[in-house]
Amino acid sequence: MEEMASANDSAVQAVPMFEAYVQDATFLRWLSIAAAVYIFVIYKTNWRMNIMPMLLVPYIGLNLPSVLFNIIRGDFGRWTALIVVMTYLFFQQFFLDYLGYPTALLLPLVTVPHLLMIFLRNNIIGASMSVAIGVYLLDEHIRSRGPRQAFTEKWGCTNTLAIMLMLVSPILEVYNFIS
Repeated sequence: MEEMASANDSAVQAVPMFEAYVQDATFLRWLSIAAAVYIFVIYKTNWRMNIMPMLLVPYIGLNLPSVLFNIIRGDFGRWTALIVVMTYLFFQQFFLDYLGYPTALLLPLVTVPHLLMIFLRNNIIGASMSVAIGVYLLDEHIRSRGPRQAFTEKWGCTNTLAIMLMLVSPILEVYNFIS
């Protein structure tokens, strides 16, 4: 009977801890961004995934942690965007091969009006868009590889896990907005 009571007490203590993580999902945002960057890198290597990597651009823009978001939206991001555009003018082939997706991420983050970005990032609309992107990428990945390969092969399992990690933070944000 004492074991049952202590298990119940542990469960009662775990609920506020879970709610604290839901309220401040900074670590989960960093984890989801790391997973999205991993998917970007994997897409460019020999282990190609059959997904649309351009969907990761709005996902990263919507879920970027505040520290990185403020750095990119500031003077550093503006100067970097200027250097990227100038590089594109002179080295187009190199640019399209290696820097196409990072540029597609940087330029909208710097040029989209501030009020629109803040509205989308701190609203249920942005969190729902992130969930939709994550679910679509997971569905596309599982369909292209088949359920068996997506969950049992070495690289298929790692990629599936990364896409699932991309879903954790936006789902908790949607839960936070609803409750």
